[in-house]
Amino acid sequence: MNTNTTQKNEWREREVGALWMKQGTTQDFMSGHCSIEDQKVELVVFKNKNKTSDRAPDYILYKSRRLDEQGAPEASQAPSPSTEAATDEVPDLLT
Repeated sequence: MNTNTTQKNEWREREVGALWMKQGTTQDFMSGHCSIEDQKVELVVFKNKNKTSDRAPDYILYKSRRLDEQGAPEASQAPSPSTEAATDEVPDLLT
């Protein structure tokens, strides 16, 4: 096995998730998933607009809520990787 293939396999084994950039109505955000120990969690990530110090996070991760066609949260707890966050779900910290 060559070094390049070995490096790709090592990175693939360490991978725990993926994020996609999305365009929101008031700000861009990332949407994706993270899997650790066979538990998959859907995430949305917003930039911390109220960063007050260097110790404050640049981005904040939240569990995603799946939205139906009208934008209302569904009863299902199994969101898809293409989940988009409704802008009214953004906490005050980020607006």
